[in-house]
Amino acid sequence: MGWAERFHDWKVGDWRKIIWTDEAAFNVEGSPGCVFVTRTASEEYHSLCLLPRFAKLETIHVWRCFFGTTKGPLLFWDKAVMGQTITAKGYCEHTVPHLEAFWYQVSRETEDYVYILQDGASIHVANHTTMVLQEKGLYNYLFPWIAKSRDLNLIEGVWRLIKARIHARIP
Repeated sequence: MGWAERFHDWKVGDWRKIIWTDEAAFNVEGSPGCVFVTRTASEEYHSLCLLPRFAKLETIHVWRCFFGTTKGPLLFWDKAVMGQTITAKGYCEHTVPHLEAFWYQVSRETEDYVYILQDGASIHVANHTTMVLQEKGLYNYLFPWIAKSRDLNLIEGVWRLIKARIHARIP
C-alpha cells in the first residue's frame, strides 16, 4: 500500500494533529542558483540586467514548527556557537530540545495524539537522531513521511512566503 493510499481517508482534523517542522536557509545578500534576465542584445551590460556573482553566499539557517494555528519556537542557527553546518549531533543538541518542549506543550493542551513531521533530510533520519528521539520518547510520534516530498510539507509554503517578502524588500 502506498503512502497516499494509507492516508487518503484522513480528514482535516486528522492533519491538524501534526507538528509541521522544517529548516530553511536565507541568503544574506546575492541570489542563489540560476537567475534568468530578459533583455535585448543592446542591454547586455546595462546595470539593471546584471547581477553580482558570489563565490559563497552567506546564509542564515532557521528552524521553525507549528501546530494548527499555534506557532512553535523560531530557532536561528548561530554558526559561531552551533557550527558552520547543521549535523545530526548539532540538530539533536540545539533543535530537538525546542521540538520536545513544544510537543509536550501541545500534547497537554490538546489531550490527543500529536504527530511530529520531519522531512527526509539526512539530519532527521541519521542513526544519532533516531537514538536521541527514542531516548526522549518522541520516536513513536514521528509521522511517516515519504522521501522527497517537499511540496507536501505545509511549512514549505511559509518559507516561500517569507523569502518572497524579503526579496521584495531587499531585491
